[in-house]
Amino acid sequence: MQEIKCPNCGEVFAVDESGYAQIVSQVRDKEFEKELERRAKDLQELEVARNQQLDILNFEKNMNTFKEGFARNYRIASDKFKTAIDEIDKTISHLQKTKEALLSSENNLRLANNKAEDLSIKRLTRDAPAVRAMFDEIKQEEN
Repeated sequence: MQEIKCPNCGEVFAVDESGYAQIVSQVRDKEFEKELERRAKDLQELEVARNQQLDILNFEKNMNTFKEGFARNYRIASDKFKTAIDEIDKTISHLQKTKEALLSSENNLRLANNKAEDLSIKRLTRDAPAVRAMFDEIKQEEN
């Protein structure tokens, strides 16, 4: 026979071997269930932590993919912007040269026009007396 003391009231009970085995089995079963529950809870917490870690890794991967794509697009846009600016500068330079050529042409045309306005038969025939005589004859015939 075994004696068991009640933890609440302090009374001692005499229990035979089969009763003692049942009590020990009940206590063992309750402790086993508590341990299973504790381990299940621990596993559940570990699963939650693992899922959170995976979420963080996926977030970092997505963030890095975005940053790399953004940097690539920025680089491409920047290169195209620089190319466009260079082309605009070339066009401005070409237009400036065209403007200068047109202004020079206008000046040459003005000078030619001034010379044409100063042109007269007297001037043309000044150093050519034979041609002057021909013009004088034509003029006399017209009168």
